[in-house]
Amino acid sequence: MSSENIVYRGLSCIAIIASLATTAACKKPELYEYQFIELSNPSECSPMDINDLNEVLCGGSTNYIYREGDYIPLQSTNELSPGVLNRFNSMGIAVGYTDFLAGYPTFYDNGAVTHIDNYGQGTNYFANVNESGVAVGSIETAENRMTGFVFESGEMNIISGCQNNEDMIVSDINNSDQVLYICWEIPSQRYPTTMVLDRQTGLPHYDSGLFGQNAIGYSMNDQRVIVGVLFLQGVEKPFIYYPYAGSVTEIGGGKGEAHMINNGNQVVGNEYDNNGELFAFIYDEVHDTRDLNTLVKLPEGYHLQTATAINDAGNIIGEFTTGNGGGTKGFMLKPLK
Repeated sequence: MSSENIVYRGLSCIAIIASLATTAACKKPELYEYQFIELSNPSECSPMDINDLNEVLCGGSTNYIYREGDYIPLQSTNELSPGVLNRFNSMGIAVGYTDFLAGYPTFYDNGAVTHIDNYGQGTNYFANVNESGVAVGSIETAENRMTGFVFESGEMNIISGCQNNEDMIVSDINNSDQVLYICWEIPSQRYPTTMVLDRQTGLPHYDSGLFGQNAIGYSMNDQRVIVGVLFLQGVEKPFIYYPYAGSVTEIGGGKGEAHMINNGNQVVGNEYDNNGELFAFIYDEVHDTRDLNTLVKLPEGYHLQTATAINDAGNIIGEFTTGNGGGTKGFMLKPLK
């Protein structure tokens, strides 16, 4: 590793050179693992997603793509508004909504915007789009029930996987063509059930380890490993679910949420420490849960508060505070190794 790529935590070693011998005279310094990049322009970029090209989707009053220091506005080539775009893939396709409570799900394909029929009802949104360009989301039907849908090759198709009295709230789609969703009888406040629909077979996976766990799955990788939030005695806890083990594992020890998992089973999210301070974390099977603030050299007063997304190369995005009452700003972390 070249010297310019090495960033140390703590004091530098002092080399003592005596005649022809060089001896290290102090403890080997600990390495930082990430490079910190502040996403501060334009309009205080709010990072929504990061794709496998290391491009960052920035939301806000205007949508932007951050690419190697440049902010590229996502402009419509037709008269339709792209609305708020919150997920995207490596082919330039992004999805979102015009208004979460009373608008249209929006599909943005390299400038061309499509508004999906919302039956004239309330909550409507796209949840995600995979690398094949297949997008999923939820809409509110004329019966005032949430149901799932798939948008593929310009066509929308309704999907189902819950009982008649339950709402189907779609969270994610992976590159194995599996859809992550939650069945929830919201008015009764009954526990939510996280499930997976396999589009190849048309059948849901009844994962015994998740069934009845009072868990909401947010993100799923291509191996069907799921992360999200688990409700334990009224406290929200980050969790990871391994289908091959059939078990739900709590991440960390405090209140928080796991937002996303990549195909290396690295998980990012946020959690509260013992002093009630919110911090961004990364979890993996080797290191367990780690505070990202301890793994990167930050400017004085900066604090990584939440990590929202991670790609397969391990690049992370989220939001930080500066400690001067200036609100939150966006960041990107790039692995140094």
